[in-house]
Amino acid sequence: MKKLLRRKKKFLSAKEAANYRFAAADLYREKFALDMHPLQTDESIVPPAEIVNQVQGRSKSDVNTFLGTGYRDAARYIKQVSDNGGDLGSMERMLDFGIGTGRIMLQFLPFDIERVGCDVNPVAVEWTSKTLGQFVDIQLTSMEPPLPYESGAFDLIIANLVFTHIP
Repeated sequence: MKKLLRRKKKFLSAKEAANYRFAAADLYREKFALDMHPLQTDESIVPPAEIVNQVQGRSKSDVNTFLGTGYRDAARYIKQVSDNGGDLGSMERMLDFGIGTGRIMLQFLPFDIERVGCDVNPVAVEWTSKTLGQFVDIQLTSMEPPLPYESGAFDLIIANLVFTHIP
């Protein structure tokens, strides 16, 4: 598991991405008796460079990096939930705060959980709604609070690389 959680260089090779994919698949199968969702390995889910550049950064338009870091980072979140006494298998609703292009949320498709995402970037919301909208309720939100959700509405909230994008 330590290899799975270790940070890597900016771009991942095909071999590194495959290693993270196999480790994530093992995690889903061993801990939750789940198979990966077909979209988790579908290269067409990777946004084009012009979208990525407007949302998060150039390296994530690379297929191996987009998918591989998604496997790696989601596995880290899943492990943190478990290490802190959470049971992802029994959670009902999650929020990806700053969903971006859905790189992390994609990794939660195998779970029987209501998935919600929000972002302040209209480009991100448009792209991700087109690609993951049938699986995730995605909303454009304001830069200023409050969010359009009731307090306590979620069992899990993730915010991956959100605060690094705030000037």
